[in-house]
Amino acid sequence: MPKSEWQDWRQVAETFVAERPTRSPDLIVHVLVIALRFARSWAELVGGGDWIQAAAREVFMHDVAGFRDQRTHRLLDRFTSWLHGRGDIDDWQRDVMYSEIDRMRDAYGHPFQRTSRVTELRFDARRREALISAFATTIEDPVLRDMAAPTVEWVVTHVELELGACSAPPMGCVNADRMIRDVLSVPGGAGAADRALFLNASLFYRWLGAHAHLERSRADAIAARFASAAMGVAA
Repeated sequence: MPKSEWQDWRQVAETFVAERPTRSPDLIVHVLVIALRFARSWAELVGGGDWIQAAAREVFMHDVAGFRDQRTHRLLDRFTSWLHGRGDIDDWQRDVMYSEIDRMRDAYGHPFQRTSRVTELRFDARRREALISAFATTIEDPVLRDMAAPTVEWVVTHVELELGACSAPPMGCVNADRMIRDVLSVPGGAGAADRALFLNASLFYRWLGAHAHLERSRADAIAARFASAAMGVAA
């Protein structure tokens, strides 16, 4: 079943066992549904948030025979690999999920399975205002400074449109190319306001990476894409 036809996590889990055969398909579906119950949208799934932190505990609380934290985390590894192999998640989203699974292994006293881990920014409401304010203080141009909050909200809106509503949108999952295309497709052509929007988005991601709120390489790559768009408008 393709991703576009999934309506709930049970269908996702059933597709997983159909494409990755196992000796106990019903058990694996049951465990995955329990593990995924706190992922309320695709954004929360790929953002590597609370659902991964809670997965092993939830499976333990349901007293699933043969499943404890290590086996649950191995299943989540396979599940993540499968999503990536199908093209349902990209390299960044895979690495975010793997990293969070490894962090939970460490929390349970087990060794990391990977040598590198990435940092995603889950932009929850409690942090949002403070981060936007801190970012704005770094902008010298008063016009761009006044656009700081609207620019960041524009990014948040697009993340949620792309991945689904989420209490803490994963900011590294932004599709900068699609956002740029949407702006430039508006009749009348691009103007100074669009250039300022792209430039501010670039500054925001540079700032996130420089202050370790988001993995530096990911933040810089997104920033470079918005900066390139700004230069294109200026030209």
